[in-house]
Amino acid sequence: MSFFDAPLSEPDPPPVPLRQPDWMGPPEGWIGGFVPLRMELARTTERIITLDHVAAFPTGVEVSVLQMSRRPIDSRASGMGGVGAFAPGQALFGVGFADGSKWQSGTDPFFRDSDEPARPNLLFRGGGGCGHRYRMDWWLWPLPPAGPVTFAFAWPAIDIDERSVAIEGDVLRAAAQEAEQLWEPLSPEEHRAIMEERRRSSDPGIPPGVAFSSKILRSGPPADGGDETDPQFPPGLPGLATVEQQVPSENDRCLPLSGSCQ
Repeated sequence: MSFFDAPLSEPDPPPVPLRQPDWMGPPEGWIGGFVPLRMELARTTERIITLDHVAAFPTGVEVSVLQMSRRPIDSRASGMGGVGAFAPGQALFGVGFADGSKWQSGTDPFFRDSDEPARPNLLFRGGGGCGHRYRMDWWLWPLPPAGPVTFAFAWPAIDIDERSVAIEGDVLRAAAQEAEQLWEPLSPEEHRAIMEERRRSSDPGIPPGVAFSSKILRSGPPADGGDETDPQFPPGLPGLATVEQQVPSENDRCLPLSGSCQ
């Protein structure tokens, strides 16, 4: 009997992905109809929060909430980062349709009792920012009916009282008719074949001889006591930045790839 066990068998192919349901986001392969809209949700002497970047689809509406502040925004306390259970200090955000149905922040995001959430629903789909700007993206499902669509906002923790703004559902529905399907989404079988090919490929997409390194740039004087400061980060600017650098083979020049918040 051989000491060595039989070689491991090939792993199972990745599962066939399910099509994204309508309530989870815009339809794949579509670009939304633009809605020329910016509505002010809140304003103080040093902060403004607006609803903008609105795009309508046959199945729902993309909306973004933009927060701008005179003082640098701490993303850990941006007020709207939490989804799910309400947290103390969190801003309140909601939407209501003309038929009286509504959604408000603090709704359970896991929908344990059904395959889809109650209508309407706002699903947080990411966001980000730095410095004095912070954006959060939401998916409103379904496409609202005719009549006013009301967005409500309040942030009691920083003394922002409740305020509501409204847009006519017909405006969103008209924009949805301008949405365009760019291509047919991949079938589950096509998607699986592509992912399987990538898994089997030995080339991860990085040219031979290229590696990655990184360094941390800090504002203020360096740790060794010198007096030089990186020009991208003047003294007093909070936070860190990571710069990725490609390092090709010895015969090639190094190409720095950097990014910074705008």
